[in-house]
Amino acid sequence: MSSAFSVLTKKRKHGKSTETYEAPDPSTGDSIVAVHGLDGHRELTWTAENGVLWLKTLLGSDLPQARVWSYGYDSSTHSRSHISRDTFYGHAQTLLGELTLERRYTKTEKLPIIFIAHSLGGLLVKKALVLSSLANESNLVHHKYIHLSTYAILFFGTPHQGADMISWESLLLKVGSIYYHTDDRLLQQLKSDSEPIEQGLGEFANIASKILMKYFYESFPTPMKAGGSMTVIKKSSAVPPSIDVEAIDTRRNHISMVKFGSASEALYKTIIKHLSLMLEHAPSAIEQNWAKWERSQANDTYSRTAQVKYSSSYKEAENKSVPSIVENSPASLNSTEQKRARPNPDVRLVTTPNTKFIGRKHELDEIHESLDPKSHDHIQVSCAIYGLGGVGKTQIAKQYFWKYRSSYSFVAWLRASDLPTLAQDFSGIAAMANGMSTGASNQVKNIEVAREWLEANPNWLLIFDNLDDIILYNEFRPTCEHGSILITTQDSDLAANATRDFSIKPLEEEEGARLLLQYVKHDNQPGILEQAKTICKELGGLPLAIVHVAGYIRQSQILLTRFLNNYREAFSQNFVENYTSLLEQYERTYSTVWSIALNELPADARGFIDTLAFFNADKVPEEVFLANMLPSYILGEQSTYSGLQADRSGHIDKMIRHLSKRSLIERTDGGLAGSTLAVHRQLRLNLLRNLSRDPARSRFIFGNAVSLLRYVFPRQNLVIEHMTQDWPQCARFVDQVLSFFHIYSTFPNPAQTLGYSLSFARILCDCGQYLWEQSLNQSAEQVLELAAKICDGNMPPDKPLALRASILFRQCSVEIDAGYSGILRAIPKFKVAIDIQHKVLEALSSAGQEPTAEDEIPLANGLNNLGCCYLHLTRYEEAESLFQESLSIKENEKWSNHGSMSYEFAESNKNIAIIRASQGRIEEALKLSLQSVTTMKSFAGSDSSRTYFFRFIYACILFDSGAIEQALLLHLEILEARKRLLSETHNYTASSYYMVGFTYYYLRRYSDAEAMVQESIEVWSKGHSRRTHIARAQYLLYMILDAAGRVIEANKARDNAREVLTELTGQAQSDIIENLKAYDSLVPVWNGRSFLSNSSLEEKFPNQPN
Repeated sequence: MSSAFSVLTKKRKHGKSTETYEAPDPSTGDSIVAVHGLDGHRELTWTAENGVLWLKTLLGSDLPQARVWSYGYDSSTHSRSHISRDTFYGHAQTLLGELTLERRYTKTEKLPIIFIAHSLGGLLVKKALVLSSLANESNLVHHKYIHLSTYAILFFGTPHQGADMISWESLLLKVGSIYYHTDDRLLQQLKSDSEPIEQGLGEFANIASKILMKYFYESFPTPMKAGGSMTVIKKSSAVPPSIDVEAIDTRRNHISMVKFGSASEALYKTIIKHLSLMLEHAPSAIEQNWAKWERSQANDTYSRTAQVKYSSSYKEAENKSVPSIVENSPASLNSTEQKRARPNPDVRLVTTPNTKFIGRKHELDEIHESLDPKSHDHIQVSCAIYGLGGVGKTQIAKQYFWKYRSSYSFVAWLRASDLPTLAQDFSGIAAMANGMSTGASNQVKNIEVAREWLEANPNWLLIFDNLDDIILYNEFRPTCEHGSILITTQDSDLAANATRDFSIKPLEEEEGARLLLQYVKHDNQPGILEQAKTICKELGGLPLAIVHVAGYIRQSQILLTRFLNNYREAFSQNFVENYTSLLEQYERTYSTVWSIALNELPADARGFIDTLAFFNADKVPEEVFLANMLPSYILGEQSTYSGLQADRSGHIDKMIRHLSKRSLIERTDGGLAGSTLAVHRQLRLNLLRNLSRDPARSRFIFGNAVSLLRYVFPRQNLVIEHMTQDWPQCARFVDQVLSFFHIYSTFPNPAQTLGYSLSFARILCDCGQYLWEQSLNQSAEQVLELAAKICDGNMPPDKPLALRASILFRQCSVEIDAGYSGILRAIPKFKVAIDIQHKVLEALSSAGQEPTAEDEIPLANGLNNLGCCYLHLTRYEEAESLFQESLSIKENEKWSNHGSMSYEFAESNKNIAIIRASQGRIEEALKLSLQSVTTMKSFAGSDSSRTYFFRFIYACILFDSGAIEQALLLHLEILEARKRLLSETHNYTASSYYMVGFTYYYLRRYSDAEAMVQESIEVWSKGHSRRTHIARAQYLLYMILDAAGRVIEANKARDNAREVLTELTGQAQSDIIENLKAYDSLVPVWNGRSFLSNSSLEEKFPNQPN
């Protein structure tokens, strides 16, 4: 049987393909896909001088079970008639699309793939696989199948990294010179491709861990079209620097290494042996890939199905006001055995590698000696590297990963500079770890799942980058006796908390010179190394300074000696501050380097990087700067953006390329996820320091930056209040908002240098709401406090500001979560906010303007929420009065068609239902509560966390009605839903644990009751300001243990509860009337009440103290 050979081509506008496609037999085996390189041809690249096309003739005989494809694409750059205008990215997309289409057509999508790639065709294969791995699973799922099915790649003369201090641009030109004399058209084509090719190298490493790769390199020189010969791709570039790669010497040149005239040639025999073994082992490996992926998809489907099942199980019962029994879902189980049963993920949350990394062998060896899991069994180890900013700590950490990644089953890169950003990255572990995530919309849940997985699975590495808070570290560090942790920090005291720590020193002159010359075109000029060493010495061996100087020299095209003279002159004039200590000398070095580099930037590029400085230094989605509706920059007196709105993306792309080539910013191509930008923290600090000295410019740049931020961060609906539907978008950009927050909070005299921007205050208000909804109350409190400060600084004495009222409302939400004391603090704030909102409406009326829903409904919500405060304090008459006033606003006919009014009426019915229950009007309470649930189902869906909130209140009223068993079943369902939708550590989940425990206690199921109440205590213990919640749970635990006859344990729990109660009331313990109702009053109604009414049910309450 002969193997099927086909040509897979992209249609050309110039030239025709005459090859006829023969559909391969779908029953045949694996696919071998050959991809040629620059100026190659789908057949000629692989055809020997005797006319043998070995892919077809020889493989057809030796590997009859294989299906062989030769991919052809228009890579011509030297044709006199035309030049291909496709980008490298475009070629990769086409390869992925064409191969996907053919495999779908022949129904062979699950068969293994082995790529054979020559020269730059190898980079094309890498990029196509990256795009495949990032493919959207709903729209481009078939594209994802290519990565799933790829078993191996044979690289022939592929440049995997720059080598011998030759730039990528030069390397590409070198490859091109094999074929012809370089002309301007080729130069421009290769220049435009060099940057994305270099940036894309790291992306492939993230997805390549399960792909078998063989690296064939040339050892003979290749004849040039212009005469002479040279080694095109040296071994140091064709073979990645790693201990676990197989390098194969072809003993041929760059062109002949993929041409074979007969099966007797030694290199061909080597290739056949490799291919035969690959074809033998590929099916089982790829079958495992598919099985693993399909399991994750099935789990997601099951989860969605279970949600539908849960949401519908009570539908009929609630319509009848009586819940029915619900089947427990296996998806809700969360045992240690299940956690361990999950396979170790092989996805790593890391950045792209630094292809120009130099030296640091001793440091890397020291780190690995400290962290190697093989040397530290049954113990968690940590290593901290510390040093000055710009000395290379982060780059060493990145290089450690790329060099030793095979030692770990999972690695996560965590930006650890602040709580929300670290929380976002940590939650991403769950999102990436084999389908364990609940989705980007629930960060708290993902953090919990990630921590559980790490504590249940060994052999992982966490990298905490830029950590400066030991409390933050301890909060996220898994509490287990396994795992390795690498920390980068500038704080030597913090580093001392690690198992091992050591300082990172500047580069030696030799290493610094080699780093500099990797970026600079030098053509081996005489004395160039000594000149580079001198520059390195002048720069104090600081890698960051060396890289930025290299970028400046490369783009300015000046001699190293010329730069050295310029630098020394600028350095001698840099006496703005007294530089005496070593640290100050480093700052002087940086200041001098950046004054040279930044002063020569065009105005638009300088404005761009100044604006970028306000965003997160590590990662800014490029889309922030590309939205069509964003306001134009006006840099100085004249706008370089005038008339460029239509060409905004092209203009910004040009600026980003310019800044990247100067090494001032780093651009990372995220494939379908979009590119991101980064600027080193030291440079960012310098940019901000310069802006602080020019208040007019800093206010202008800050205003532009805020406009960009406002466009991407969701705006809260002031009518509906909660932002649940915007959680995914908020999660993407919350780190950017927090970057602005930290800068404004620490900026010198921000009122003068940045101004009181109401737009920024509005963003902070929206961010505070999101952080509160994510249970990050402490961060929410800080953000809202700054928003209030900005408003107070901006607000004219005689003009009410609706935004100030909104901020106060958000602050009250955070306060109420703290329980009794927080509610007392919230009441006066609510009153101030309501007064402001009244004045806003009065001002509109005086001006003859008609108020909008966003003017009136927030007032109604404020009245409602103040009523809730009184409700929590059991001041029912005051609460009802406010609820009725709120309802009168909502019932205004002009809002009857407003989309949110169904929610508003559900809210009112729910609150009045609680009032009616407290008055003993149980039937009326049940009816109103059920109406609120029904309305919420139509507004938010049956399986919404908001709907379960309303159902929780209904379950509490149902208990009061005497339907105990039905209430228990409903509480159990809500508990499982909250664990799934929110998290096991969410405040509301703890409330459900408590109410299930309380109901069990009433039913005298003391063992079950104790387990549930202990769960609630554990969850609340992890929260912020939950002492009152814990005290109430401790008192219920005392009652449970006392009823079970465990008096000593019971008294201990009661003492813990009493301590909080006496502190809050100011009474002596002997004067306190102690019962469960007293503790109920310490927490909001939303956390559940033992009894809402004084019904006869309470008289039957077991073991209730007098």
